[in-house]
Amino acid sequence: MSTNFPNGLMSYGIPVLGSGMEVPTTTGSYFFVDSNTGSDSSAHGSTPDKAFATIDYAIGNCTANKGDVIIAMPGHTETLTGAGQLTFDVAGVTLVGLGTGTLRPNVIQDTATTADVDITAANVTIRNILFTASFADVAASIDLDAANCWFDNCEWEQEGANLNWVDVIVTGADNVCDGLKITNCRSMNIDTLNDGFLNCVGDIDGLVFTGNHIQMGVSGTEPVVEVTGKSLTSCLITHNYIARENIAGAIFVDSDQTDNDGIVAFNTVFCLDPTGATPFDVTGAGLFENYSLGAVDASGLLLPAVDDNA
Repeated sequence: MSTNFPNGLMSYGIPVLGSGMEVPTTTGSYFFVDSNTGSDSSAHGSTPDKAFATIDYAIGNCTANKGDVIIAMPGHTETLTGAGQLTFDVAGVTLVGLGTGTLRPNVIQDTATTADVDITAANVTIRNILFTASFADVAASIDLDAANCWFDNCEWEQEGANLNWVDVIVTGADNVCDGLKITNCRSMNIDTLNDGFLNCVGDIDGLVFTGNHIQMGVSGTEPVVEVTGKSLTSCLITHNYIARENIAGAIFVDSDQTDNDGIVAFNTVFCLDPTGATPFDVTGAGLFENYSLGAVDASGLLLPAVDDNA
């Protein structure tokens, strides 16, 4: 059907994409990416019919700290075959994927164990993107070395058996990744060689980990959030649903330090080997209404035990 607005509607230069879209309003630039029709050599990227072909090329056209937004069109697909092929190296950029279900933009990590996404610039937001493991034991889906990064409504999945990440997100040194937010995300990584979801290599201040659904492999030996030898300060870890089967120790969050602080509340944790297992090891943080379950067809218990201030 023909339209009087072949390039879409705009208001004061800002694309009008319809209600419910999580595309932020900005005075910066908008760039569109579409692997089906776009081009990195002959398109300007500023309208859907003149979209770029790759996210990395769109990032290269952004200006730091101007609030530029990259919009990945439904059905967009990129395959990464090496380290840093997709690098967020411009600060303040937001990537938003349009589409639902299998129409979400898909970043496939294939061919090499180094096929990761690098984030080296601060204040990057990634929303509604599907990441797919298509190679065995990729070291990390996301190599994060910047502050105030936000993943929202993203999903990580395996393309098939023995195709997996070792860790999904790996952070940098102490306080390099402060302000990290992971909200409303989903990860179904059930390969037995998957270690964890978030591997905090350094201390993190202000971690927000909320509303996520994560299921991990049956033979895992690491917690979902690994902070060994490091601390989480001013953390907010709430309303997550975790299945980490056959594991002893801390199932969900493990920090062996005593100077953590913040709130860990309203989380639901499931495992099949509760012997010696605890949901959390975050000494110093306040824990409220967290439930843990170690058997099927049963209801979880409040763990750690209720403090009656006696």
